[in-house]
Order: sequence, then structure tokens, then C-alpha cells
Amino acid sequence: MSLQDLVDAAVPRVRAAGTDLADVEVKQAAGGVPKSLPESLSAFSNGSGGLLLLGLD
Repeated sequence: MSLQDLVDAAVPRVRAAGTDLADVEVKQAAGGVPKSLPESLSAFSNGSGGLLLLGLD
């Protein structure tokens, strides 16, 4: 499965849930890289991984 396939599958799941999921986190990033990005990356790297989407409202 390609990265694009993962994103295409994740976006509707996140929108349906109306919140982040255990394996998908969304950040707005309208003003640049979010300050909470390192914390999110650390959490995914210390767990079983996940998908971080920047720029999705």
C-alpha cells in the first residue's frame, strides 16, 4: 500500500470520527509547522507508529 493510499483511507476515517484516531493525528499547520509536532512524532515513534497529516482541517 502506498503512502497516498494510506492518506486516502485515513482522511474519511478522521472526518467521520470528528477527531484524531489512535493511528492518525491531524494538525492544521496553516501558520507553519505546529509547535506540538515533536511531541506527536515522539508519541508515534514510542508506540506502534501512525500517520500524521498536516494541513487538514
